[in-house]
Amino acid sequence: MKKILLSSLLLSSMLWAGAFEDAEKAYQKGNYSEAFSKYESAAASGNAAAQYKLAEMYYEGQGVESNKTEAVNWYKKSAELGYIEAEFQMAYLYENGLTVEKDSAEAARWYKKVIQGLVKKYK
Repeated sequence: MKKILLSSLLLSSMLWAGAFEDAEKAYQKGNYSEAFSKYESAAASGNAAAQYKLAEMYYEGQGVESNKTEAVNWYKKSAELGYIEAEFQMAYLYENGLTVEKDSAEAARWYKKVIQGLVKKYK
């Protein structure tokens, strides 16, 4: 039973990574609608990097109509999984009141997470 569970997790992880890599290739080629679709699939599976890229595409309107509110939702999901770039983006948005209400305390909370993540990463 443990082997089956482990095999299933490994397979889903590989598929998850493959979808993200395919999305990256499509994005680099400028095929934003294909990239968006592939990021969306990986993001829905909990891939924090894909969630961040999806947020960026919503924010910039690449492959999808620009939707800042939806971008913030995806930034937050990614940030809550500890993705440093998304944590920084959340801090920046709160610090400057972009798409969210300006909130210095919330900005500081996210910046603190960024610093903690960087310290942990480079320790």
